[in-house]
Amino acid sequence: MEQAVIVYLLLSDGQFGTPQERETIIALEQRLEQAVGNASAGEFDGDEFGGGKCVLYMYGPDAERLFAVIEPVLKSSPAATGGYAIKGSGRQQIQMQKRPVLAGEAVRNRSGRSHYKNNDRDQPKQANQQIIGDSIEG
Repeated sequence: MEQAVIVYLLLSDGQFGTPQERETIIALEQRLEQAVGNASAGEFDGDEFGGGKCVLYMYGPDAERLFAVIEPVLKSSPAATGGYAIKGSGRQQIQMQKRPVLAGEAVRNRSGRSHYKNNDRDQPKQANQQIIGDSIEG
């Protein structure tokens, strides 16, 4: 069964972030993609900007291992401060945790998977959610 780690990064302007934020996140994405690939832990599938956050999608056979690979990369990036990650098993579980706001509004990433946009910045924390930044115990 495919598992996922979905990372939510908060942006400063409530929309798509500043050009500098987007540039920093794109550099972070490249580091994440390299780390996941080098560890053969899965794949980095893409991003979604909007609603004051950037969402990063990663998939692999083991969400715990995938998160263990990306956690040091996230902790080392100022772009991830205040962000969080949701780990889950199976596509249905992840889609249920992400409440679609606008019916039919989806984003397709590199692999062609659909991800529903969620503009709710203050969605409740899930039981399997990890906080990125100083609050993660190492």
